[in-house]
Amino acid sequence: MERIRVFITEDESIVREGLRDMIPWSDYGLEFVGDAPDGEMALPLLRKLKPDILITDIKMPFMDGISLSQIIRRELPETKIIILSGYDDFEYARKAIELNVDQFLLKPITKAEMIQALESAKSHIEEEQEQKHYLQQYEQELKRFERFSRRDFFEKLVGGSLSVQEIYEQAGKLHLDLTAEQYNFVVFTLQDTRDGSFSSSAENILNGLLNYFLRYPDYILFRSSLLSYALLIKGEQGQLQAMTQRSVETIRRRCEESGTPLCWYVAVGTPTSRLSMLPQCYGDASHVLAYRHIFPRQHIFTAEMLKAEQESGSVCDCSG
Repeated sequence: MERIRVFITEDESIVREGLRDMIPWSDYGLEFVGDAPDGEMALPLLRKLKPDILITDIKMPFMDGISLSQIIRRELPETKIIILSGYDDFEYARKAIELNVDQFLLKPITKAEMIQALESAKSHIEEEQEQKHYLQQYEQELKRFERFSRRDFFEKLVGGSLSVQEIYEQAGKLHLDLTAEQYNFVVFTLQDTRDGSFSSSAENILNGLLNYFLRYPDYILFRSSLLSYALLIKGEQGQLQAMTQRSVETIRRRCEESGTPLCWYVAVGTPTSRLSMLPQCYGDASHVLAYRHIFPRQHIFTAEMLKAEQESGSVCDCSG
């Protein structure tokens, strides 16, 4: 674990230097990172260094310890504050308590008292860091579980293995509202032109698309395969076409404006008013996407576009 970083603010140079020199910082897993003679001088250094522990005198010229602590509590809420006071004054103590400072020590302060206060603050910091670590691990595990659960639900949904009731039940568990007048699928794939893989550039574009579509509850994004994603669009019947066009245009614009040589394709399914028809809707979009192998220079595919191509005789139906 990294050492706990400590900063001292004290207007009496003898006290400040004494504190700095009498503590064997490294022996206690601490690191002394700086000092200042008053709050005004300390504040820019504290904002830059962001120490774990601030030791500050309560009464100083220009800016006292209470004023400094108020700012630090607001700007660096995780920093522990140890107040030093040469005045056994109830009003100072009351203000320090209101600020929820971590320690309030009266001068003169012995080496043992200071070490005890520092160890107490260090213990609290380590406990908080451990709790934060566990929380981050939990959030990561939860996200992985949610991604797996959504992928599993999506595979069952488009595979046609769920009844309408089961679709609603499982969607509810994943906090997905599928109630709508009409639905459609947009399927798209991105990969790096240079090596045919899902590069970091493609990942950055995908993350941007994820953040965009997450802002709108009527767009639900699933991963459909290693390099492909499916966007389920739901909405009112009179609005679905415009919503579909907007999603396709968003994907097109972000891919074209990325400045990265990408191989990208988008396919649109056939709208449906029934949840039970979503497997067919997804199948239509996947079938349309397959034509990218015949028209590699074409990036956006729709059933209408392919029908026109078939009627012109430029392509045969490859559904078989």
